[in-house]
Amino acid sequence: MDYIHYNPVKHGWTNAPRDWEWSSFQQCVQKGWYASDWGTQQAPTLPKWIGNKGGNPSNAERCFRGALGLTSGFICI
Repeated sequence: MDYIHYNPVKHGWTNAPRDWEWSSFQQCVQKGWYASDWGTQQAPTLPKWIGNKGGNPSNAERCFRGALGLTSGFICI
């Protein structure tokens, strides 16, 4: 059931299972099967050495975010 509830988050359609309108997730929370904040997707705080100060993200930042699955379509060499 984790897969079903997390799928909209995985594909970037919502930030948390609780926010997906068509999910049975809230019913499972009411039954005590999940915590209400289960599966919440929050971007991690990046270390200061990654990226540049303002402007566009550096290649290092894009690689870091890509490794975490937060971005797609960027290949790190």
